[in-house]
Amino acid sequence: MSSQDSPQTTPNSDVRFGDYIGIDSWDYRIVPVWTDERAGGFNMDIYTAVIKLPKPAVVPVTVASGWNIVSVPVVPGDSLKTAIFPTAVSRAFGYQGSYFIADTLKNGRAYWLKFGSNETLHLPGDSLWFQTIPVNPDWNFIGSISSPVPVSAIASSPPGNIISRYFGYSAGYRAIDTVDPGDGCWVKASNYGQLVLSQAAANQPQVLAQAVAEGNRLGSLSELTISDASGSNQTLYFGFEGAGIDASRYEMPPVPPADVFDARFATQRMVELAGKNKSAGVPILVSGAKEPLSIGWRIRRTPATLLVEGKAIALDGDGSLNGVEPADKAGLRISLIISPAHIAGTPREFGLDQNYPNPFNPTTELRYQVPQESRVVLKIYDVLGQAVATILDRKDSPGVYTVQWDAGNLGGGVYFAQLTAENFVQTRKILLIK
Repeated sequence: MSSQDSPQTTPNSDVRFGDYIGIDSWDYRIVPVWTDERAGGFNMDIYTAVIKLPKPAVVPVTVASGWNIVSVPVVPGDSLKTAIFPTAVSRAFGYQGSYFIADTLKNGRAYWLKFGSNETLHLPGDSLWFQTIPVNPDWNFIGSISSPVPVSAIASSPPGNIISRYFGYSAGYRAIDTVDPGDGCWVKASNYGQLVLSQAAANQPQVLAQAVAEGNRLGSLSELTISDASGSNQTLYFGFEGAGIDASRYEMPPVPPADVFDARFATQRMVELAGKNKSAGVPILVSGAKEPLSIGWRIRRTPATLLVEGKAIALDGDGSLNGVEPADKAGLRISLIISPAHIAGTPREFGLDQNYPNPFNPTTELRYQVPQESRVVLKIYDVLGQAVATILDRKDSPGVYTVQWDAGNLGGGVYFAQLTAENFVQTRKILLIK
């Protein structure tokens, strides 16, 4: 049967039921053809099963100046990185438990790649409408197909295997709702399995609605945005438990390669939630940044204090802090303390909280409360009762205070932090690890 015939054309009127005719190609389709003999005669109908072949395509992919997460959304004629992304100015970095250099790029996988300017690339190849991607326990670096796919349309086998949001990168990590052609993303799995990206599943109306709902869940939280001199930025979110948000699903992907901007809470998340009527303190880690930094905030009913190089800044409403640089070679020290309103206001009594982090090496933070103007002394003692450091000795007004202590000149071991004010004395056991 020749390719010049229509799939509906009978190739031979003498064929019988079960006779194999062959295949035809028609409009980029393979068409197997067979016959059906009707009872009482030899009238033949031709039945075809259509198998779609990929159509040649050119998919536009937009990249930004600097680092991008990219993937190959077509089946290319040449899989070399230099052929697919000829204007890239870096090696391609893939991920399989750790980063590796990739000279050949595979469908279904994502890669870090740096470009010298904003541009739109046009990637030629056969269309890719369906892709099955194997995943491992922990983080996976996955690619795209030739059409956008809402993450809620990505099928997982086994069901429930995905335990994180999907994260893309645009001058900082972002939780995404759609995997666009040419983009790549991170996702965490609990077990070995598969993900299936399909154009057909992506077009279901209910899937599109779910994607919109997924993107609106962080709107009730307060925001802290850290930006560097190159314009890269990362927004971190914080608030209190009970907002219907599972903070564990906002664990962030692995830290990018060395000179790629990244900022995150020390818990490795982009969302921190304090327990109701409890305060919580967490350091913020910044890497790959071009200094100086700026820190902006938008507070939504979440009293908080920002500690930058030992300086406490009460966060309220909208605001920002510019020109942030590390005080020494130890690197930039930033922490966030989330406090319920009754804790953030005037304290009812003296108190010394447990240091954070604990154990620590070599710096830690101590937070204390002063209900009335008083002389406050905070000292560190060793196990023999010898005073090894006086952190402060001063008069404080009513309020909540946080101080940072650097134990770099002391050996590792158990120490005791003691707060004395008026007739109040409280001691906390702390552990220095070296």
